[in-house]
Amino acid sequence: MKLYLIGMKSKTTVNTRTQKILIKQAAFSLLIILTYSLLSGCQAEKKPESIYKTPLKHFENEVFDLHIPNQHISEVTLTLPSCFRKIYQSISLNNEHNYHCRDKEVYISIDEIPSQSMSFYKSYFTHRNESPKNNMQVILNYAIQIKKQALSEAIISTDSKTTTYEGVPIITKSIKGKKNRYMSEIFHQFGVFQVGNKYYLLQGIMSTRNAHFMHQDLIEIFKNIKL
Repeated sequence: MKLYLIGMKSKTTVNTRTQKILIKQAAFSLLIILTYSLLSGCQAEKKPESIYKTPLKHFENEVFDLHIPNQHISEVTLTLPSCFRKIYQSISLNNEHNYHCRDKEVYISIDEIPSQSMSFYKSYFTHRNESPKNNMQVILNYAIQIKKQALSEAIISTDSKTTTYEGVPIITKSIKGKKNRYMSEIFHQFGVFQVGNKYYLLQGIMSTRNAHFMHQDLIEIFKNIKL
């Protein structure tokens, strides 16, 4: 009987130890799960919010500001997604502020045009049937016509109007076509606005295929211009 009691005591002790080990393992596993949940929650909270009024659908939230000095105000600011990098290709009128996002294969440029240069752009239409109504349309139509010369089967949209979120009017117009019959169709979106005695020509370039998805993002970037 004595041996039997000793044996029962040993068995009970082993079971108790096993239970304690299992409890500790379960508590450790729970601690890991809770820690992971807390870290995940923190990461979600730190995700940057879009600075655009309407969040861009096809670009990351990280952005940078391009500041262009203006004598009437402190500066004109164009906010671009961080994938854009400055390039030195000839894609715009002045080729001073040209940017390319390689990930999306999208180009964006902004040209500053002082009022003193308007006689040059107006002279282009002197012997043409086209007669733009104002300086913004002169610049817009000049840019469209220059692009048209390099495209085949070009299709030009009508003028449209929008405003920046600060209330600055923008006239927009687009053109699409092919550089040659072997290349995909290219889409150029232009927008022009005025600040003081200077005009600013915005341009976005992408394939027509990509424009079906990213055109609204491009217009959102235009509208987010700040003065």
